[in-house]
Amino acid sequence: MARLCQSTDMKLRLRGEVIVRVYKGGRLLETHRTSNMVVDTGLEYAAELLAGLTAVYPNYVGVGTNGDTPLPTDTALREELGRVEASERSREGATAIWLAWFGADSTFNGEWRETGLYTSSTGGTLIARAVFPSPIQKDESKTVSVEWRITLSRG
Repeated sequence: MARLCQSTDMKLRLRGEVIVRVYKGGRLLETHRTSNMVVDTGLEYAAELLAGLTAVYPNYVGVGTNGDTPLPTDTALREELGRVEASERSREGATAIWLAWFGADSTFNGEWRETGLYTSSTGGTLIARAVFPSPIQKDESKTVSVEWRITLSRG
């Protein structure tokens, strides 16, 4: 007897990258790239979004000072300095992209070691967290862009 239907083991994979660019006086000083982890709350959020159970979108990027390795159970940055709203959202193929700018002022200055993608300016759901391979020094003379990229693929 012929099989009419075959079962396949299709897995959906979410992987990400964060690209940080540091500028001074409009000149690019340095670029940092690191992978990010979509945390458990981010996976749950993705399921809610696919099921149409939420209309809230991730649109905030936070930065902090803790360099501990991201864990799937993270629900927030460990030592958050603050968040800004993404100024741009876009898509390239199966990659969602958020771009946030941290201006050349005294806001969130310090030694950045972590970043997170959130659904709200305070509280909200942490979608993903990343730690920078080397600290990023932010002061009032520097403007910093943080670009979050999350790619969906078949695993």
